[in-house]
Amino acid sequence: MHRTFLITVISLLVVPLPRAQEPVAVGCGSYAAYPPTYKSRTDAHDGSWATMLETSRLYLDERPSTPIPTNDWWTDLLHSRYANALWSLPTLVKPSAEGVAVHYPSYWIENGTEVKSRTSLTIGAESFTATEAIAADWHDWDVVMRLPGRRGGEMRVTLAHGMPFTWFEFTGLNPTVKFSATPTFYNAYGEEIAGADLVLRHDTSLGVRLGDDVYGLYLPSGASLSYADGVLRIAGAPFLSVGLLPSAAETGTYAEWAYSVPVSYTHLTLPT
Repeated sequence: MHRTFLITVISLLVVPLPRAQEPVAVGCGSYAAYPPTYKSRTDAHDGSWATMLETSRLYLDERPSTPIPTNDWWTDLLHSRYANALWSLPTLVKPSAEGVAVHYPSYWIENGTEVKSRTSLTIGAESFTATEAIAADWHDWDVVMRLPGRRGGEMRVTLAHGMPFTWFEFTGLNPTVKFSATPTFYNAYGEEIAGADLVLRHDTSLGVRLGDDVYGLYLPSGASLSYADGVLRIAGAPFLSVGLLPSAAETGTYAEWAYSVPVSYTHLTLPT
């Protein structure tokens, strides 16, 4: 005898559930860690989303007495494990577990509301997987994020609004660069270099053409390059700067500014 079972699948509407209140002790009394949900309730919303935002994790390094912006161009970095898109303009940057993709925005969509890119390159490292992207330092026009590696090492990235460069620093990592299209390489004078000839080169300025877009890679002296299987591998480079260039002929010209990283003087140790 065969039995037939009717399985009914019930779809459940998933809504964010606020975590349980954690009383904050003060002297002989206490107060709630966050306002109760009903305080945020309206005719259109039950208040649960407000509670979720008040209690969700922020991806940042704590900086006492420093305001946390809610509407800056990089604010999504605070709320997402990997920010969706950081418009440092003219560059578009997207962090991920693989590393950080630098895009070259070049055209508008038909309704004129968003700029898109046709190419990108991704800065990562050998055997590197980022656990998250964390805001480490910030101001209105710039932000520093760090990407800790699951197996150790860390990538630190500086973005500044209105600058054509993105700056990378590496601790315990050997950088790699992956490309969205087959790259053509150029030296500082705009002369084309065959990919095979990159082995053990020691150029500090390297132009990269992807389609119609040209990027500049700027390295410390002594760094060595090798290109194979679509991946550019870099040794001896604790830092790297990526720029958006108007042409390959400008590769060397942009080197004059590629190493000028914007930093906050309040975080520097000055000699006495």
